[in-house]
Amino acid sequence: MKIMEPLTEREQTAYDLIFKSQRLLADITLRDIQESMGYASPHSPHQLVESLERKGWVRRNTHGRIEVL
Repeated sequence: MKIMEPLTEREQTAYDLIFKSQRLLADITLRDIQESMGYASPHSPHQLVESLERKGWVRRNTHGRIEVL
C-alpha cells in the first residue's frame, strides 16, 4: 500500500471539496474550488489540484475531471 504525503491545510480544504462533490456524483471545476475558497483567480486552485495529483490524492481522468483516488 502506497503511503501518501500529508496535505497542507489548503490542500485538505480543496480535497474535501473534491471528495464531497464526488460523493454527490457531481463534477467539480477549478472555478467551483476558486469560489468556495475565496480566490480571485483560478490559478491557486489549479496549483492546489496539481499538488494533490503529485501527492497521489487525486487524478484527472481523460476528460479532465478531477477524481479522488
